[in-house]
Amino acid sequence: KALQPFDFLSVLHDYLTGIRGLPMLVGYENAGTVEFLVDKHGKHYFIEVNSRLQVEHTVTEEITDVDLVHAQLRVCEGRSLPELGLKQEKIRVNGCAIQCRVTTEDPSRGFQPDTGRIEVFRSGEGMGIRLDSASAFQGAIISPHYDSLLVKVIASGKDLHTASSKMSRALAEFRVRGVKRVSHSSRFELQKEKVESVCLSDAKVKIEYLHPKGREGKRETT
Repeated sequence: KALQPFDFLSVLHDYLTGIRGLPMLVGYENAGTVEFLVDKHGKHYFIEVNSRLQVEHTVTEEITDVDLVHAQLRVCEGRSLPELGLKQEKIRVNGCAIQCRVTTEDPSRGFQPDTGRIEVFRSGEGMGIRLDSASAFQGAIISPHYDSLLVKVIASGKDLHTASSKMSRALAEFRVRGVKRVSHSSRFELQKEKVESVCLSDAKVKIEYLHPKGREGKRETT
């Protein structure tokens, strides 16, 4: 998810100044992702650089109104960022966005990907909801040879509460039959309070997988 602008813009400029030299050192010219964490004191911690768009790039697109995929292709064609109208000082962050993923995973088998034919498919939609999908439709055959992701759901709003409320409604409207799937509204609702009050205080992260019926499985990582 993307927090509201006041949560991170005060430290973002300094951090961007520090990492700008990384792609220049290796001669990299295209879209990429720099991952870092910001704690409650405003300190940022570098994680890694990926020479590609991340699956969460839709969140950035929603709050900046920049089509990153389009820009990436144009850069490959030899266009410069100024030619595309992309200058750092012109980028503005508006509101908040959250992404959830609807996947064909079976909680009863340790969240292993499930396969089969989708007999019924209905997605949650509406203002502030974006759906990025490929194989999510009635009659689709889910193969074991590809990723279990059906659709990415992106909710955006003026603030975190608005975005999370839209996400709750959208997930509640999903209906998928024929394959196991993980993304019930109860799964998000159980985490909604944590999402809206999230604060990174240390490097230990609890990852919680919620069963569609409400049972939880947990593991911790650092």
